Amino acid sequence: MRCLELGGGNQVRSGFVSIDLKPFTPDTIVHDLENGLPDQIENNSLEQIVADNVLEHINNLIPLMNDCYDKMKPFGQFKIVVPLANTVGSIKDPTHVRQFLPESFDYFDLEWDYERQPDYGIKKWHVESIHQVDQDRDYKYLAVTLRKP
Repeated sequence: MRCLELGGGNQVRSGFVSIDLKPFTPDTIVHDLENGLPDQIENNSLEQIVADNVLEHINNLIPLMNDCYDKMKPFGQFKIVVPLANTVGSIKDPTHVRQFLPESFDYFDLEWDYERQPDYGIKKWHVESIHQVDQDRDYKYLAVTLRKP
């Protein structure tokens, strides 16, 4: 396995293996992401991870992000899409447990140097890009690309 999709449901990208709570496809790895990534995925084995409208559902975000870092090969890419905070798409879904701003990813940024930053044990990525995608007036998203150093 080289490419992993977190929460791919029944629309998994071509060439990806999905992890989800239910076996939406025959190749889905059934696993609760609140517990991080499964041990069957070896460290430094993934070239790309995609999380499209998934991270806003995760309570235990830091352990999951750290697991993604560990499982990723050096220079691997993590592509994330999340609803922008305080938009209809972010607030109306009762299964969303967190909201995201572009600055939410500062804590995961290798380049971010904030002298009063507490040590949360977060593994640091290169933040390649963060941009807002406006689907319409009510639905706005952040598209984020992280790269493992």
